[in-house]
Amino acid sequence: MIYFFTLLLAIVSSVSVGETACTAFNANAVDCNASGYCRHDGTTCIGLSCYMVNEVAACRSGPSGSGIPTGALSSKCDSLEQFSLQYDNVCVDKGDGKLNYAFVRFAKTTEGSALQTTGTTPILVGALTASEPNMFSLYTINPWKSPEGSQSAATLKTELEAILDRYILFYQVLIDTTNSHPFYLERTTYQALQLIRDQVDFDYTMRKAILPKIWQVAEIALFRIAKFSPAYYQTNYYFLNFASCPYSRRELKINGQLNTVRIDWIGYTYTANGFMQVYSYAAEQFGIRNALTDIIALRPTTSVITADTINLDTGFTGFYLEWTWTDTNLVVVEKDIKLYQFDESAAIATDVVKQVTTTITCTIATKTCKTTVITTPITSATTRINYYFSYGPGKCVDKTEMQCKLSIEQGAPCTYTSSKTTDYKCS
Repeated sequence: MIYFFTLLLAIVSSVSVGETACTAFNANAVDCNASGYCRHDGTTCIGLSCYMVNEVAACRSGPSGSGIPTGALSSKCDSLEQFSLQYDNVCVDKGDGKLNYAFVRFAKTTEGSALQTTGTTPILVGALTASEPNMFSLYTINPWKSPEGSQSAATLKTELEAILDRYILFYQVLIDTTNSHPFYLERTTYQALQLIRDQVDFDYTMRKAILPKIWQVAEIALFRIAKFSPAYYQTNYYFLNFASCPYSRRELKINGQLNTVRIDWIGYTYTANGFMQVYSYAAEQFGIRNALTDIIALRPTTSVITADTINLDTGFTGFYLEWTWTDTNLVVVEKDIKLYQFDESAAIATDVVKQVTTTITCTIATKTCKTTVITTPITSATTRINYYFSYGPGKCVDKTEMQCKLSIEQGAPCTYTSSKTTDYKCS
């Protein structure tokens, strides 16, 4: 009887999974990092951002007497009680109520290498020469495995850059080989974006250096898409999407989370039936929390040639953008809605985000807002135009920890101050 009581007392008083505060692991980096909700920064054990948590119990809590343990991160995170095996997310920021597409973590494959091909005779990434057999070998290189040998951001940058450089070198083979599906290029693009988003020490300078290469691979994917399925093609990967159709289709709809952007170029009198090619991405990957849509990267072209960058149609004009929302909790005031142009590779800080001169008219009954016709053409074949609807550019002080660390909205990083007592630790 005494033994049973002692056992029962031990069970009742035991600490549940996900309940131990991260600070309790300060002296043990291994246990800290293995907890599924904390990480060790070399000195102390701190809580992960909610979207990076793997242990759902850390985000759960219940009313007094419910029997539900109070998770260590339950004051800042909520658990996702319904989630997909397609992604690893199990928690969201407090009060969000749903998964934020900008922070979807695709489940990573663990086989292969980020440094060399897989097969009977592995070849180092940098030694691959552009050929069709080597193209299929290139597809076996696994960016998810980076960083190998060291968990540092610098190692990730070096290894990921080597992979992207090889894809760019292979552009002709990747575009023209009939046996190549665009998915492999799309996958490499979203893998790279996820890696630089989730590596906590990947700083602004590193992001700015590697992003142009990610977008260049995205453009090579669009070239391949136009040849693979010229009539129409569209894929969605939560935080990154691809679409393409000929000019003759006159419009293209791009779906985001609870919203759609329709690109309509019926006012464009074209002389050659080119392609409207688009990739879009969730704005919050760049710390932009006021965006009402994804960032839409328009890449119209009159010629799908074999090249490593898209030669844009300098005559493209007479188009408008229409935003439709399905979020029933969103209150839209027409005078507050603006269209912004976003250039993630701008050299000057003030050029990163610019408001577009256009009049926006909203019809609340149909949940749509539409610009007037945008007549300014692409000024050169290398001009990159990216648009999103928003209430206005955000300020550093309005950003949470993760938004702060990812932000390039101002053309420079916001400064994260961990000592602040509020959730908004940006300046």
